Amino acid sequence: MSNSCGCEKSLAALVAGVALGYVLFRNLKRLCPASQCCQSKKASFQGLLDQAVKSLGDNVIPPTVAKELIKQPSTLLLDVQDGPCESIGGALNISLGTLPFAADASFADGKFKNARLADNKNQTIVVTCGLGGQALIAGKLLKDYGFTNVKVIAGGNKGYADAGCPMK
Repeated sequence: MSNSCGCEKSLAALVAGVALGYVLFRNLKRLCPASQCCQSKKASFQGLLDQAVKSLGDNVIPPTVAKELIKQPSTLLLDVQDGPCESIGGALNISLGTLPFAADASFADGKFKNARLADNKNQTIVVTCGLGGQALIAGKLLKDYGFTNVKVIAGGNKGYADAGCPMK
């Protein structure tokens, strides 16, 4: 006896679809190797740091080199720590959380930009923070925004102080 509503065909199609999905799932590693699979890469702070270091390359500089750059009047020293923290004298403090707005002269018609930073993408900018991690992320962000001369102090303010450079 034949079923006229087509349930048998629908059920067969569903079973075939589930079976195909299972086969694809079982072979996912062969189809998408872990080194190329976006699902195998989970975001982490260390991952962001690794990307930043790779992007910045030789623009991560030793504290002693930073000390000489900071002496130049045209250099902008940017500290991306949150709130009032011990920093190198003369640093402009823009937290990493607000940097994406402050560095973008065109966002919201410039209402959130920091003119000292956003209006000159060719100036020398030396980025720092407490230990260097946030500065790396900020340096990459600035580079991605088209800033052409971004440097990051290796080790941040701690590295700078440990190298005997004056904080104030």
